[in-house]
Amino acid sequence: MTDSKTVLNDLIHEWKGLGGRCQEMGLAFYRAVYDMQTDGKFYFLCAGSDGQDGPTDAAGVIVENMTKDCDPNQQILKQSDIDLRNHNSHHFFKTYYNKWFVKTGITGTNVMDIYCLYPCPSP
Repeated sequence: MTDSKTVLNDLIHEWKGLGGRCQEMGLAFYRAVYDMQTDGKFYFLCAGSDGQDGPTDAAGVIVENMTKDCDPNQQILKQSDIDLRNHNSHHFFKTYYNKWFVKTGITGTNVMDIYCLYPCPSP
């Protein structure tokens, strides 16, 4: 578990899509672990404590590792690359993994972003 405020300063002029720092981190994580072969399941929480990530109704996302079997034609993989490049993480999660959004509503506080990797115990 960690906390932070990620910064995308060098890319801000290229910002074309919808989403915030936490959704962007979640999509980058999803893409990074896509090719990993793991036996266990894990979850990665990326959320802002203020309840709003970018100009969206989500505080962030909880990403879970998926197997390649869930994407036989690699369509989701291809779209993840496009949406990551265009900083359109909200579109990606809304289209493919809407249930991964963390929606708390506005909390009235802004401490920082929270990141937590949770490996599930083996059965």
